[in-house]
Amino acid sequence: MAYLEFRVLGLTQVYLVTPGTLRTLSTLGTLGTLGTPNFRHFLKKLIMNKKVIYLLAVFFLTLSFTACEEDLLNDDFRDGLTGSWSVTENNNIKKSVMHYTVTISKSLSDTSVIRIANFYDVSGTVEAEISDMNVSIPLQTVAGFTFNGYGTISGNLKEITWSYTVDHNNGFVDQVTATYKKN
Repeated sequence: MAYLEFRVLGLTQVYLVTPGTLRTLSTLGTLGTLGTPNFRHFLKKLIMNKKVIYLLAVFFLTLSFTACEEDLLNDDFRDGLTGSWSVTENNNIKKSVMHYTVTISKSLSDTSVIRIANFYDVSGTVEAEISDMNVSIPLQTVAGFTFNGYGTISGNLKEITWSYTVDHNNGFVDQVTATYKKN
């Protein structure tokens, strides 16, 4: 013979367990079916319990915050990249560190593409493809220069590190590393 005590939301239920039997010894008695007075009494105590009310409030608040998070997932990742960026560039042709500014905007026709104005400090706009936190510059010619390369976007979207080649189309090919910092 053993006694079991269960506490659920502040209500206590005590059971007497013997081989082959389980009897309720609490003041609530047997809960019975939905229509019995004991079950209605149990529900009334459960509803009047402040812990239940707080639990329901937390449950509904959690649902509302979950809905807000879902909206954040629908935002365009590229929004965090648009704007003005300060560039520090190292290249093998100029053999110096160059500083200039670029402007990143979103492509209107492709949701995985950004447009970089003043790339390599030349007039014109280079397009780059984004995949996760990586960005790639597919082979393209802009303002007489042919570009190809890749970059990595920092987790806070405030820095991009690049490695790319620039073919001057006159026999010179520049190997470039650059760091973009969001202004």
